[in-house]
Amino acid sequence: MINVLLVTDWNEDEFKFSEVVRELQNLGIRARIAHDVEPRAKHQLWSLGMSTKVVSMFPLKRFIPGWAEIWQQKNYDKIQEYRILEQAGVPVSKWIPVFEGQTPDLSGLSEYVVVKPSLGWKGAFVRIMRREKVSYRPIATEVMPGVVSPELVAQEYVHTGAWPISYRVATVFGEPIFMFRSTAEGTRLPFIGSTFDANFFAGRSIVSTAKGCTRDANVPEEVVNLARQAHSKAFPDIPLLGFDIVRDIRTNRLFVLEVNAFGRTYQLADKESQNNLDSFGFDLHQQFGGIKAVARGIYRRLFWKGQNGNGQLSNKGELNVCVES
Repeated sequence: MINVLLVTDWNEDEFKFSEVVRELQNLGIRARIAHDVEPRAKHQLWSLGMSTKVVSMFPLKRFIPGWAEIWQQKNYDKIQEYRILEQAGVPVSKWIPVFEGQTPDLSGLSEYVVVKPSLGWKGAFVRIMRREKVSYRPIATEVMPGVVSPELVAQEYVHTGAWPISYRVATVFGEPIFMFRSTAEGTRLPFIGSTFDANFFAGRSIVSTAKGCTRDANVPEEVVNLARQAHSKAFPDIPLLGFDIVRDIRTNRLFVLEVNAFGRTYQLADKESQNNLDSFGFDLHQQFGGIKAVARGIYRRLFWKGQNGNGQLSNKGELNVCVES
């Protein structure tokens, strides 16, 4: 028997974690809700001395019991994420860190590169710059108000089409829970041509998710599979990841741009999922089973073989999955 303590930040009704607990119980797992407070004797007594896993979809501050294994979100920046992804063999577009007080060697990149804060969110402050003009400059980020991103990232531009396109696949321990494709607003100037020079980029944004973008559920299976594999290989102990993936239309190669290891990508809450349905016309809960998919992801992680995130399952971890439509 394995215990699961699913930690909430007091908004379990909004995020339906109590329903996740019930689904885990239906799968034969002993589970309950916990809050991010100092561990108490009742929690250890409840564990009955059995193997206990703490699962938190945000970085924990207080609930860190020494008698349980903890799987939680991490406050990684892009540089940390990219290094981990590359070590796991996950495709990432070529990149170079840009530190304060240093002149980066960008000779291995193209003439025009993407420059963005290492600590950033929602495509903020993402720019195209001429390679030789790239240098560190302090950029405040909305992720942590008042905190300046300590590094920048210079990265090879990935051409996704006339209007930028990206895919979001959210996974819980490698199990997809929702997905969508974002396409930049069609009234924006398109990227036309094959020469990536000043004229090609002038007056254009490469961000696909900016205001006015469209969103649909047309996500290729190979994109979903890349998210599955990247999660289990690179971040096996982080519960929730929101993968941003792009395809280079010239080479057909896929690249991971972001994993959002800090969390904040759980869009199955009633308000967010309803907003998506009202704005874009498709239901995130109907794609993989919603709450059932979250429980499946946790269940599968409980029975992965080994400790290297290879994604293998013991016999008990094999599920006959029926996604509700």
